[in-house]
Amino acid sequence: MEKTATYLQKYENSLIILRKTAWYVIAVHFVTRGMEFHHQLRKNSLDFKGDSDSQYIILNQEIKQTNLHGEASSMNPMSGKRIYATGECLCPVKILKLFVEKQSPNATMLFNQFDNNVILHP
Repeated sequence: MEKTATYLQKYENSLIILRKTAWYVIAVHFVTRGMEFHHQLRKNSLDFKGDSDSQYIILNQEIKQTNLHGEASSMNPMSGKRIYATGECLCPVKILKLFVEKQSPNATMLFNQFDNNVILHP
């Protein structure tokens, strides 16, 4: 966990690490059941709420998931779950706000595909 935290703390210096850190924050805080969840998230799926004393994020979208038998269902498994700001270096609210801000204004999905060559060799 220490190695993971050390790596993720570099998110302000690299868009690739910022993307990985945002994915990690969502996976850990919303405890999702696999990759299909992340592919459904839109740029506006996260609602940033609160005031100067307490900031948090909620998920505002229904998610389609399959159960163990392969049957699809629509639901909001995150209903009532929140990600709270911590004020620390790896503050999940700060990370997700930065991640959304750095995305293209034309982006619709939260985790768009990207070309490593464009990022690594601008």
